[in-house]
Amino acid sequence: MQYELNDASPTPAGQIRYPASLLRDAGGPVRIDVAPPPRGPHNAGMMIVPLVAAPAADADAWHRVAAPGGYECWHFDAEDKASDVRIAADFWEGFAFHPEYLRRYRRYLRRPTRTVPPLPSECPCAQFVLYEHGRVTAQFVCRYRHTDFRASDERPDVRMGPNHFKRHDDGVIRLGLRGIPWRVTWRGPRPAETQQLTADLVFRPQLPHLPLRQAIASRDPQPEISGYQHDWLIADPLCAVQGTIRLFGRGGIAQSRAIPFNGTGYHDHLHGTSPMLPSFRRWMRGRVLFDDRAYAFHVAQPPDEKQPPQARLVGADGTGPRALEVSPVMVEWKNRTAWRLRYPSRVAFDQTLVLDAPRVIEATPFRTRLVYQAKCADRSGTALCELFSPHRLGWPIVGRLAGLPIHNA
Repeated sequence: MQYELNDASPTPAGQIRYPASLLRDAGGPVRIDVAPPPRGPHNAGMMIVPLVAAPAADADAWHRVAAPGGYECWHFDAEDKASDVRIAADFWEGFAFHPEYLRRYRRYLRRPTRTVPPLPSECPCAQFVLYEHGRVTAQFVCRYRHTDFRASDERPDVRMGPNHFKRHDDGVIRLGLRGIPWRVTWRGPRPAETQQLTADLVFRPQLPHLPLRQAIASRDPQPEISGYQHDWLIADPLCAVQGTIRLFGRGGIAQSRAIPFNGTGYHDHLHGTSPMLPSFRRWMRGRVLFDDRAYAFHVAQPPDEKQPPQARLVGADGTGPRALEVSPVMVEWKNRTAWRLRYPSRVAFDQTLVLDAPRVIEATPFRTRLVYQAKCADRSGTALCELFSPHRLGWPIVGRLAGLPIHNA
């Protein structure tokens, strides 16, 4: 059976009811193929096909991901070595680590013909964290209504509530961030309603070039098994970053603290058509910044610890970014955080880049951020890395703890 849907109202297709937002985000008519009613399991014989709109005109712009459980994330981080300050910001459409979003996706997989699919447009989130002297000073995670999200598919220009970024004609990216930070209490993480964390930052790319796209993981759709595609876009691997971060107390501006920032930064872009890397047990990303070049990498560990990790290494200099062929990639998963989350004591991309002497600067039950000593040929520096263990969000207690700091704006 085939149904052509192109109107603006929820339309039944057999037992399937697709909301108008799915059709609108898909950018036009959608054909849905439904198998005859099965006699066995309720989803036997059905092919679940992820929906994604046409690629954006600018690779770093909005891709209009409309696949159930999908996501799109614009990531920025920077470090000011003189004052030992680091920041990281993420703009999500489809927050890949929101416990409720993931629970809805699992329910949809179990009963795809009777459950409304969770869409990225329903879960926009903004994240920002400030580190001083190797520790978290303040951070926020704010979820917004779908009506608060605005983006352009012509250039990088995204807004959700008061948080926004935009690339201007001269290539400079301006970020504005504002949210309610959270703090740890005897009842667990809770938003500090009397405080605000803000930042106004300017990222000036130092290596102008076209973005480089790398596929992290993919699977073709098959009967009873959905396909997925996860892409990584290295947009601006080396930037000069300036701006001001402010932490406001109960008394507003009278009790605020301003932190000037002048350092180097990095920007990349991720998008996928299913929850982030469901077939991997752990996933780490990071970058190393030098004065005239940068390296960015991904490392993903399959569920079977005996299998080798899957890794990507990209180098960028004045000639542009390029994927580097490295073999072997050796990862020693010997260390654990206080939450028993394993992380590498050493990572070696053959002799091209070696990371060791890790230092944990933030740890949660499913995520940790680390700083490594990095060695590359005759150079040495530091690597800022982030490691996730997405399967832990399916654990009831971890899922509940992960949802507590999220402020619903």
